Amino acid sequence: MPDFINQSGIWIFAYLGLSKIYPQKLPSTHFIMYPETRKQDSQPEQKIAFMNRISTHRWPKSLKNNLFAALLLSFGWFTPSLIAQTCTYTIEMFENYGIGWSGGFLTVNSNGTVTTHTLLTGNMGNSSFEVTNGKPLTITYTAGGFAGPSYMVYDASGDLIFSSGPPPLTTGTVFSGVACCASGCDKPNADLTFISMITDSSAFVNWANVAGAQGYLLEYGPSGFPPGAGLLIDSIPSNADLTGLNPCVDYDFYLYTRCSDSTLSCPAGPLSLKTKCPALIPGGTCTYTLEFFDSFGDGWNGASLTVQNNGNMQTFTLLNGFEVTHTFTATSNTIIDFSYTAGSFADEVTYNILDPNGQVIFSDGPFPTAGPVFSTLACPSCPGPVPFMKDVNADNATVAWNPNPGVNGTYIVEYGPFGFTLGTGTVLNIVSSQSTVLLSGLQENTWYDVYVSLDCGTEASLPRNPVSFKTLWLHDVGVSTITMPNSDECDLGGNEMVTIGLRNYGQKPETLFEFFFAVNGVPVNIPVPQDGLFTGVVGNDSTQFIAFETTYDFSAPGYYLIEAWTKLDGDSDRTNDTFRLEINTAYALPLMEDFEDGTVDPLWINNGSIFPPDSHNNESFVLGINLWAGVQNFALTTKRYGVLAPGDQLSLDYRFVDYFEGTQATDLGDNTVEVQISDDCGESFETIYTIDESNHTPTTDMTTLILPLDQYEGKAINLRLVGAWSGGDYWLDIDNINITGCPANLGLEAQIVGSPENEASGSITLIPHLGTAPFSYSWDIGSTGATINDLPVGVYEVTVTDAAGCQQASIYQVGYLVGTDEVAGIQSMNLYPNPTADVALLDLTLVRAMDVQLRLLNTNGQVVYDAALQNVQHARQELDLAHQPPGLYIVQVVAQGRPYYAKLMVAR
Repeated sequence: MPDFINQSGIWIFAYLGLSKIYPQKLPSTHFIMYPETRKQDSQPEQKIAFMNRISTHRWPKSLKNNLFAALLLSFGWFTPSLIAQTCTYTIEMFENYGIGWSGGFLTVNSNGTVTTHTLLTGNMGNSSFEVTNGKPLTITYTAGGFAGPSYMVYDASGDLIFSSGPPPLTTGTVFSGVACCASGCDKPNADLTFISMITDSSAFVNWANVAGAQGYLLEYGPSGFPPGAGLLIDSIPSNADLTGLNPCVDYDFYLYTRCSDSTLSCPAGPLSLKTKCPALIPGGTCTYTLEFFDSFGDGWNGASLTVQNNGNMQTFTLLNGFEVTHTFTATSNTIIDFSYTAGSFADEVTYNILDPNGQVIFSDGPFPTAGPVFSTLACPSCPGPVPFMKDVNADNATVAWNPNPGVNGTYIVEYGPFGFTLGTGTVLNIVSSQSTVLLSGLQENTWYDVYVSLDCGTEASLPRNPVSFKTLWLHDVGVSTITMPNSDECDLGGNEMVTIGLRNYGQKPETLFEFFFAVNGVPVNIPVPQDGLFTGVVGNDSTQFIAFETTYDFSAPGYYLIEAWTKLDGDSDRTNDTFRLEINTAYALPLMEDFEDGTVDPLWINNGSIFPPDSHNNESFVLGINLWAGVQNFALTTKRYGVLAPGDQLSLDYRFVDYFEGTQATDLGDNTVEVQISDDCGESFETIYTIDESNHTPTTDMTTLILPLDQYEGKAINLRLVGAWSGGDYWLDIDNINITGCPANLGLEAQIVGSPENEASGSITLIPHLGTAPFSYSWDIGSTGATINDLPVGVYEVTVTDAAGCQQASIYQVGYLVGTDEVAGIQSMNLYPNPTADVALLDLTLVRAMDVQLRLLNTNGQVVYDAALQNVQHARQELDLAHQPPGLYIVQVVAQGRPYYAKLMVAR
């Protein structure tokens, strides 16, 4: 459920941490209610509270100084001191030829927030993105038209976490891990970490000391494990013995510095090792095939693939043409290593490696990865299977493999807790004709490893990496999507339906749970049970789409954050309960664009380019275009802005100067620029002014145009500039596009810290996300800063004014800083007989004596039976439905303010 809902009913106020804030968007993790803002000479019509509701986490005493427990609690690997932190990562981008990335770009997925980053022009530039401590971070690279880019990604401490280049660059997913915002606690140096004494079951790791370290934590497990799921070694010296490993298995490990009992560094790693494999007896030979391709048809331009096997090394390439096929002979039961050496024009290169059966076992390209790329056991005499998980549930899972035809023997399946040592797990012997097996007796939400090998009688297959998997929760539902309203629509109506997808992430089928939605942090009043109560059944790994009968008015242009969530009693994972959808039907005023950041808003459509100062005698950054016989039109269309108020106006600077130097003013002749406005989401545009020779004085300086927009009062608009060439060769430069106005609110984010009872230690900090800096603050207690401290529990009023005179008045409440655990009211609730023909009995067992309210409702939401039970812990209530029509009824029991539901069917 959303962060602003606290099921315990206790108000507590605290900073939750920000997700990435986009221009003129609001943070998605706060309970926000905004009043209308007005000019300074007008008073707000209302004052509405702005508050956060969260629940506190109470640490058990036994865990307070336990590093291992702290590491694994709630948020994965990181400790309490790092919870909810956000920080900024930086990307440095380069290009060899000064032409930008030519369509190439990086896609960053930071805990579900996706941003793209590219170098539009030039040979270097920086970009940044926000991360949340301990949350997933994935970076992918998509190649452009040329092979000149390179880049470096740095964490918040300035440490390099990934780099690629010079070309060729790896494409696809280039980084996958967790973000880290730890500061003041240096991590171990991965380059000064050494692995030695590797056996088939152990290894020794040592690393350079870190100044100020109290100790270190090493987390390890089979290759690819997610941090937080691994095995842990707490070490005071800078070394550790890894024991209980399995033969011929790839392992990853991460190193952390422990700077205090509650502070860990960011992880260094993953670092990798492979345990020794049992010796196999080399056998006969077999033939592998290499397929090389070049999309341009001129060969690989210096690239090559090197193959090493049983002491022999061969290098293969494509000298010319579009494709070639090579073969090589390998010795059975020996390792084949493949490595790729890059040449020029890596975007043209692809290749496949085929086994003796003609199956592709590896492929890469375009932009193949350089260096060691693949290893395999050559035509083993006892070929082991490649296992994969076919199905994973909460208390069982199914592992499968593709059996090798003609192989006789027994498959040995062994499974156990993540990182277990072979010989200590559960072993299943499976006949060779079978290719799946059920793993039973598992615990929910737990990591496991499973190994599958083949016993051929006289020999066994070479050990292989395990398949690691995590079981589901037994009970886990949530909202997985919001399909309506359409986020791409601009002109939403006043009676829109909200449609959501209810997904069962757990194992058990679920029914009779509530679902809700909120808009901009304000929960919509859903009349349960006639709306907002799911009475169907959603099965494992399935989604049911359902529309709220309660509609919402989205007609006012602006920003909407829709949050939908479920409420299931006994839901084990609340993190996936909520889905958020942002819709922006109009961006907040004022609009102020001077292009000094060297970019054009990505949501603006235009065919011009940004020119830095002195490109053609321009004094500042401008949006410009060279109009001539070859390029006869210019068009710029902005995104939608609003809502306009009386007196708002448009201003912009423009000039026409002769090509190339821009030192001569252009006589316009029949050349024109039209200023157009759309108030119907860009469906049609009205020309409100035309720049032509009748109103333009030739000059090399910028001319300022100011136009009133009173005719669009109360509306949101798109601006379009249309330049039409009729003769000559000239530059059209545009700069300083401004539309005055106030945002609907100043987008105030409140960070509120509660105060213990009978103390004055609370605080409120306000951060405006809309409006024009600088901001001034006027609190009812006389303070004038963005932060007020030493506050007792109470209500505080403030008026915030921006540089343009736009105001927002709000009320904030500092609550008691307490922790509470939610206590369920009902221990058990049973209905029988069900279905019934006339009378049913309801048996209730409560956690303690209390008052409860009992209602029986039909599917229209009408109450057909109502009873109040006073101070009961056990109760049996007779429900007489003899005079009710057949059909479905809902039994509602309200205990401690929480409703519980059960279905009752009347059948005759």
